[in-house]
Amino acid sequence: MMGRKREDALKILLKYHGMENTVTVDEFGGIAEAILYELLPKAAMLPGAMELVEHFHRNSIPMAICTGSAAEDFMYKTKSHQRMLDLIPIRTLTGDDPEVKRGKPAPDGYLVTMKKFAVIPTSPSNVLVFEDAANGVESGLAAGMRVCAVPTPGVPFPEETRSRADVVLNSLEEFDPTMFGLPPMSQ
Repeated sequence: MMGRKREDALKILLKYHGMENTVTVDEFGGIAEAILYELLPKAAMLPGAMELVEHFHRNSIPMAICTGSAAEDFMYKTKSHQRMLDLIPIRTLTGDDPEVKRGKPAPDGYLVTMKKFAVIPTSPSNVLVFEDAANGVESGLAAGMRVCAVPTPGVPFPEETRSRADVVLNSLEEFDPTMFGLPPMSQ
């Protein structure tokens, strides 16, 4: 479900649990929302994320967020992470962005995001994507971007997808920017 548009994820969940003829997507979404809006503000940042964002900011490396979340979900999910958000001004919320026609694993979200940079990269291969979901890795790869995968523990992550990422880490704390021609973390 991670990385997919909300409606797509809900349809998959209903079908997986054999409930597609029992409850509508909207009804199921309402139930899920009530639970999510209680839990999302408690979402923790990935270990090493703030340090990495601060490093990129210090070194004037442009950053953006491309998430499968819709605006309302994103607001709840990031409520306690304003400091990080202040350093990442560019955001594409593919869950309800009209420019994004297809959610992850399609490349649309990342391609839309790339066009938002003040200086648009000359090639998608000049963009480094950090992803915790297999769908997001597939999306970044389909966009022609470099991908650093940091799989969420306990969430299925196909070996085929894992093997195609440029690098796979257990934690963002393991990330070595020099692998991608970026300044080392000590700077």
